[in-house]
Amino acid sequence: MITRFLTLLLICLTGAGCSIYSRPEHPRPATKLSKEVLSYFAYTQDEELPTLGEIEDQGAYWTRTVTFPARPGEAGGEPAKAIEYLPKPMGAVPRPAVVVMPILGGSYGISRYLAEYIAARGYACLRFLRPGKLLDRQLGLEYSLAMYCRAIIDVRRGLDWWENQDGVDATRLGIVGISQGGILGAATMGVEPRLRSGVFLLAGGGIPELIVESEEPSVVRFRNTLMAREGWSLERLADEAEQLIGPVDVTDLAAAIETERVFMIHGRYDRSILPKHGDALWRALGKPDRIVFPFGHYSSILLLPWAAAFTVDHLDYTLRR
Repeated sequence: MITRFLTLLLICLTGAGCSIYSRPEHPRPATKLSKEVLSYFAYTQDEELPTLGEIEDQGAYWTRTVTFPARPGEAGGEPAKAIEYLPKPMGAVPRPAVVVMPILGGSYGISRYLAEYIAARGYACLRFLRPGKLLDRQLGLEYSLAMYCRAIIDVRRGLDWWENQDGVDATRLGIVGISQGGILGAATMGVEPRLRSGVFLLAGGGIPELIVESEEPSVVRFRNTLMAREGWSLERLADEAEQLIGPVDVTDLAAAIETERVFMIHGRYDRSILPKHGDALWRALGKPDRIVFPFGHYSSILLLPWAAAFTVDHLDYTLRR
């Protein structure tokens, strides 16, 4: 489990305002999602296999691109695409495997770091790229809902393909994400029963409220554009988002996840995913084990190496014991 070094780090961070929470002795039971909710994420399995790029040797593992067949009418301007990480040696013993979700925008440095760290420790990884913007100021809330559902469906398609790949143990699958990636990861785990472990970092629930209250610059621009174009007040924007996205909010999807399968990290002074939204997702998941760092959304990235170590620790506990 947690090494002596990480234990010492936790002690130091606790003195600086870090909080450590353990899951309740009797976590809430997981519940099944309704057919109506699951219909948002229904899809037809691909008849064609994905296109695979050339294998590149990265030392402890190989990588290759995986491009899934385009689907008529789906949101986003790009086909589903991921980078697969194959730890060496592959094939002799099936490996547990982990999906890594992308952040909202910018470079892929954070999700790449997580995937590389996890793969170097013997896990196969499938790191998804963004097929388009989740928050498109010109296309609005309906498009955001479509992209939210598409992100989850893309992962399910990836799991379909992984189930038939040599070297991947389809009974030991997990999902990891930071910020938007953590929100999408939790939502996907709620919908997809094949995922047996989840680590959600700097993530939160109550997506309609996050759209209205987050201080993340891209979210602020999104809501300001919608309010100006539609002539909406902040209250009207909240109502519209709730009616459209509320039925499949991540806090509702989280009810289908077993508490002991999840680990979380939050920032006490996060202004992008406000603490109350982090708490909302944490409660919806049954109050799983988590750490609250005394940092904000971006300053928490300074602790990414330690967050990655805690992530692998949880994956080992849930997928390898």
